[in-house]
Amino acid sequence: MLRVVFALVAGLAAGCAVPAMGQSAPNELVKQAVAAAGGEQALRALKTLRLQGNARFWEPDQSILAGGLSLLTGDSKFVATWDFASGATRTDWDRTFVGQGPQKYSEIVMPKLGFVADGKGTHAMSGIRHAAQLRELQRVTPLLLLKMLDAPGDVAFEGGLKLNAAVLPAVTFKEGGTTFHVLFNKITKLPAAVRTLDEDSVRGTAIFDVVYDNWKPMAGGAMLPHFVTYTVADNAICRITITEMTPNPQIDSEMFAASVETKAAFKPASTNNVPYQWVIRRLNFGRFLDSDDVFVPQGGSLKLTELAPNVQHVTGGSHNGLVVGMKDGVVVFDAPVSDGQARWTIDAAKAKYGKPVKTLVLTHHHSDHTAGVRTYIAERAAVLVPSPNRKYFALLALTQRPVPDELEKKKVSADIAEIKDQMDLKDDGIEIHIYRIANTHADGMLIAHIMPANIVWVTDLWSPGSETAKTPGTTALHEALKKHGIQGATIAGGHGATAPQAELDRIFAAN
Repeated sequence: MLRVVFALVAGLAAGCAVPAMGQSAPNELVKQAVAAAGGEQALRALKTLRLQGNARFWEPDQSILAGGLSLLTGDSKFVATWDFASGATRTDWDRTFVGQGPQKYSEIVMPKLGFVADGKGTHAMSGIRHAAQLRELQRVTPLLLLKMLDAPGDVAFEGGLKLNAAVLPAVTFKEGGTTFHVLFNKITKLPAAVRTLDEDSVRGTAIFDVVYDNWKPMAGGAMLPHFVTYTVADNAICRITITEMTPNPQIDSEMFAASVETKAAFKPASTNNVPYQWVIRRLNFGRFLDSDDVFVPQGGSLKLTELAPNVQHVTGGSHNGLVVGMKDGVVVFDAPVSDGQARWTIDAAKAKYGKPVKTLVLTHHHSDHTAGVRTYIAERAAVLVPSPNRKYFALLALTQRPVPDELEKKKVSADIAEIKDQMDLKDDGIEIHIYRIANTHADGMLIAHIMPANIVWVTDLWSPGSETAKTPGTTALHEALKKHGIQGATIAGGHGATAPQAELDRIFAAN
């Protein structure tokens, strides 16, 4: 179907009180589901398919409160076209992202090529995006039941799995490198959900479900769901309403055609350590860097840019960091994107100053700026977070990953402290004043003032050098600088570049 997007492992097996059903159980469940979905003949007669509908997206890790209500990220309309014989799909998106406005583009996914087309032309998908799209298409294809029916050796009975308050009979189905957990409705016999266990920067091993409802027959008898909900650890991240289904429409093969340049630039779908949740949810958020290097453009690299003696801006990627060399160790601000960026920053700081990272300061809880925190904890860095987020990060430090990371291997205890209002870090030559400030982006937001360099570190409220409008974020920063008597500073951003404080002042002088 679509790429569209999307509790810990202990919850997976809870309530598995379904009786043993013998060797034929998994195939019987599949056969019952095929019959309930219109029958084998009707499903095999489905050669092409066009779906039209609406989608709404949320992101739980961009909430105002840590662990609070998910942020609405946008609404979309789509038309998805499938050619089952060739394995090609095209999804035409008309999307409106909150705070970003409309975007129109098409995603074309085939087994050996994925690319994006928009008003600027076409470009090949990164390997991780192509892999994520292929997996999600495998998950939601109406022919999944036929694949299971045709490969009984890849289907195994799993017992009962919890979905909401119910315990449902389930099987596993291995396709390629993915294990799908397929849960069946006890009454209708139709699939109730298709589950994977994904790595998530906050939850560790997270249950990722697509949940089906409101099944209706199409012409020809095949049944498809009209409501589809994607959830991560029971948090809804996407709800789709199918408004129109057209079985076996005529398809012009040109709608899947790629240019010679796009074909030449394509990369095979990634097969190892695909960050599925990062790809899916950043696409839903409208802020995905389409690169296999994840945090830097394809072929790019991070770098340290000196802002002042002992102050380095980590730039070159989608998210920045700040490194301050102090007498007895290094202080780093924010741990964005992934453990990979965290490891690069730690190693670069050690190489630059010959000292360990002693302290990590997280400006707020949003996962795109904190996903590497576990790597810093594994380095025995103390972590400072805004109040009231200590418990949130303590739980994050205790989660388990599908593939053990540095923290799991080292079994280091987390040293996490809250900043309720202000904290100062000092040595003989540097003073860092950290302030918790009022804002509308996240409850608990820190900025830092580094002296004598007179540099202010800010994340998300303002992207220096690229934003020139008065917004709630710039207003919060402007008011905080006035409150703390900061003048003439250089402002360095978690996004963007650097800019003199005078540039921020001009925004408010003009309004």
